Amino acid sequence: MKRPTYDSLKSLCAAKGHPFFTKAFDLNFFGIRAVPFTPDRFDDLLAVAYTDVNGTPRVFAAPASTDPGLIYIDRPLHPAGCAFLRPGRYPAVYTLGSHKGIPALVQIRPMTVYRISSLDDLAALDAVPTDTGLFGINVHQASAISIATIVGSYSAGCQVLQWSADLAYLRDLLRAQARYTGCDTLSYTLIQETDLQPPQPQIVQPRLSKAAGIDAVI
Repeated sequence: MKRPTYDSLKSLCAAKGHPFFTKAFDLNFFGIRAVPFTPDRFDDLLAVAYTDVNGTPRVFAAPASTDPGLIYIDRPLHPAGCAFLRPGRYPAVYTLGSHKGIPALVQIRPMTVYRISSLDDLAALDAVPTDTGLFGINVHQASAISIATIVGSYSAGCQVLQWSADLAYLRDLLRAQARYTGCDTLSYTLIQETDLQPPQPQIVQPRLSKAAGIDAVI
């Protein structure tokens, strides 16, 4: 997936009517979901757009999965189905905490998920029931000792970074935000990678008319 720019993320927020913070270390946190969906791949991105103390725009982006592992899609832990986070903006939803005893960003406000029970559900999400609440849709690392190659059991709906060092850096950014702004929570905006692609220009086919026996393009 192509790495987003500061301006592309700022423009996307403007187009969707979402706030975009520009003060030093006032973080804008995004999940960018790959299209089409491929099971068990770290083919998404978690990204943070912000300005540093000199006013320089910066973007941190790291490989991740915003999707549950196939094992939990096929065998959901929840009776209503596996959690598949619905795209949208979730204000002040994350703060520092732990996930199963490891450092993480933890969900502190409701989020909305689709409840899926098979890969077929992903092809018709409009028909899939949604559920809103506190489900532990946390942001955490995959393996603590290596770079994971498949999502698998690392996610039953969480937003999972492929490499532990990227989670450590993300947590450091949130600590910096708390120091500079006094705010220790992160809003989260989940989008699809197609949201960042410029609209394709419409191709207008020329019309032909015959004048004096000659084909003329109108």
